[in-house]
Amino acid sequence: MFAVLFGQGSTILQELTAKGLTSRLLGKIVLKQLNDWLAQVIALVKLPIRPVSPETFQSEDIPSRRVMCFAAMGRDDASGQFRLGGPGETALRVQRVDKLPFDQDPVYGAIKKTINQFGAKLTGGRLRGHRSPFAKEPGTRSSRTILGVAHPLGGCRIGVDANDGVVDEFGRAFGYEGLYVADAAVVRTSLGVNPSLTVAALALRIARQIVKDHYS
Repeated sequence: MFAVLFGQGSTILQELTAKGLTSRLLGKIVLKQLNDWLAQVIALVKLPIRPVSPETFQSEDIPSRRVMCFAAMGRDDASGQFRLGGPGETALRVQRVDKLPFDQDPVYGAIKKTINQFGAKLTGGRLRGHRSPFAKEPGTRSSRTILGVAHPLGGCRIGVDANDGVVDEFGRAFGYEGLYVADAAVVRTSLGVNPSLTVAALALRIARQIVKDHYS
């Protein structure tokens, strides 16, 4: 899939991320593919007349061989705040406490700086900066910056009491007997690593406590 997207270009990837697989986008992908096939047919017809460039028949995965993918992960400043939506809003809203857009979190600048340094070393100084197909680029019509939020944490965090958190170390909600929270919401802050095993371990610990509290 990524090979085809790299062959189509980053604008296709941007539109897919922002709007999903719409009929308009599907039409653009099909049209691009048909144009590529037509170019190869024309090249075959002209083959007896003049040599054809090998690039004409390259597989669509070949452009992606010159691309290195980075999976960057960092610790944000954990300043997100949930609230219930008001009139004309969705039921649940999230924003930073300082009201800045989420893409202005300092972690993104630090990640970009690190990737740029790695790229410069990798290419002997030829690469001065990287460009993400997911992010808004200068001069584009899009007014939105697209961020991947793969590991949202917190919201019902573990604390020592109700003034410090929502649940105790066993996922029991303060002031609501019999109510437990056992997912990523109990994690207090960004871990800086994939939290899947941490969340699973907490869920098992809380499940064991539920059995102990109510079934033993």
